[in-house]
Amino acid sequence: MIKKTTLISLTIIIAAFATSRECFGEAAANFEQAKQNVIVLLDEGKFEAAMTAADKLISDFPDNQNMPQSLFSIGQNLCWRRKYSQSKDVFEQLIQKYPGSSYSRQARLWLAKSNICLFIVKPYRLGPEQTKNEQILADFEAMIRDFNNEPGLDEAMYWVGKELEWTKGKADDRTGWFSTSKTIFNRITQKFGGNEYGQKVIWDNKRLDYRMKIFNLIKEGDQSKIDAAIEQFVSDFSGKCELAGELYWISFGYEEQDKFTEATKILKKITTDFPNTFEAGNAVIDMQGIEIWNRIKQGDINEINAIPAACFRCVAMNCFIEGTKLQKKKEKGKASWYLIQSEILWKRIIEGSPGNPEEAYYHCAQTSRQLGKSEDAIAYYQKIVNDYPDFENADAAQCAVGWCYEAMRNAGKISKEEANPLIERAYKNVVDKYPYSYTCDIAAYRLGEICVEKGDKANAVIYYNKFIQMARPGDSRTAKVQAIISNLEGTNK
Repeated sequence: MIKKTTLISLTIIIAAFATSRECFGEAAANFEQAKQNVIVLLDEGKFEAAMTAADKLISDFPDNQNMPQSLFSIGQNLCWRRKYSQSKDVFEQLIQKYPGSSYSRQARLWLAKSNICLFIVKPYRLGPEQTKNEQILADFEAMIRDFNNEPGLDEAMYWVGKELEWTKGKADDRTGWFSTSKTIFNRITQKFGGNEYGQKVIWDNKRLDYRMKIFNLIKEGDQSKIDAAIEQFVSDFSGKCELAGELYWISFGYEEQDKFTEATKILKKITTDFPNTFEAGNAVIDMQGIEIWNRIKQGDINEINAIPAACFRCVAMNCFIEGTKLQKKKEKGKASWYLIQSEILWKRIIEGSPGNPEEAYYHCAQTSRQLGKSEDAIAYYQKIVNDYPDFENADAAQCAVGWCYEAMRNAGKISKEEANPLIERAYKNVVDKYPYSYTCDIAAYRLGEICVEKGDKANAVIYYNKFIQMARPGDSRTAKVQAIISNLEGTNK
């Protein structure tokens, strides 16, 4: 016969176990809900909020057994969305907090990939002695050495090549980008010739050859040769790659050269031949934007008030370009109208309309600067530097802060005593935070001049040497700066 006390003890144990299971189930449910919240924010493109939610997930559930896997999937999600700075942060936290997890090793590979891709999309260059593409290839080979037998290396290699292909960069650099992408694809063929990615890159290389050829023909302007090349490309690649995406790239090449009629023809072909693709949806929006822009240029200024939100970016960009052209022609009245319309549309994107807020802040800054509103421009530029440090033009934004303070000082809006330290700090931030950027030579040159004016010969030499290191080949200032350095060093002896 079981004693009464034993029955009571069993009852307590069973109740405690049931309570424990209930609490565990509730905790697991809370964890899944918190993780799902991060994914939803990523899907909505709210990346800052997603990172805040990810940090809270880690702090609220540090001991959850599914945390390493969850962090890895969040990092992958960010990587796929090309948010490499954020993916880098997530992978680093996973490696640091859960070093014994099987996901930690995978995270190291994805971290290496994120670092290379982040370097690709950032506005970096390494001066005349080493090109950016050479550094990318060196880092790429280091990734192969470090993770030679790691599952997923083929995928990581492939997406580094794709990032080079996707990154628009500056139009004059694009052939170099595509060439480096082809080098990476060839390396994949060499190492993984027989698998899925080894087969993919065979067609990727051929496709890039066509793309480079067509882009160069568009620059040259021989339409008959362009049409023949496109027709041959479509014939050769029918059923072998995403032709809609390739044609969309070609339309972009036309738009870049202000050839909107030709761009529209390509966009129409996408909507007709590939109606159910993602690119077809974008093509419809682009054609609508081009049509609205053409009517505005023909004098239908009322059209500006009826632009669909999806077309804001297209029209805003064209208004800015047109306004800048008119300013150079000294047609200030017309130029101001276009620039003001551009600023209005970019502000609407900032307020929540479709588009990238960092791009919108940058162009609001640019239009404000063109309109002589330096104070407003500084606020926008500073927003980019503070909140979007990985934006492709973040270095230019930081440098432009210095230009704006100089403009305000020269216009008498701010005293020299107040302006000069702000100008110097702005340029120093370029050199310190963006040492390999496209504006580092500009900032270093100005800092050299500023130091000479202050009588600081030692730092003037340092900044002028930095300018020479980063100056573009053929820069007319280089010989002058070399002479200044010799003179400064001579007077210091």
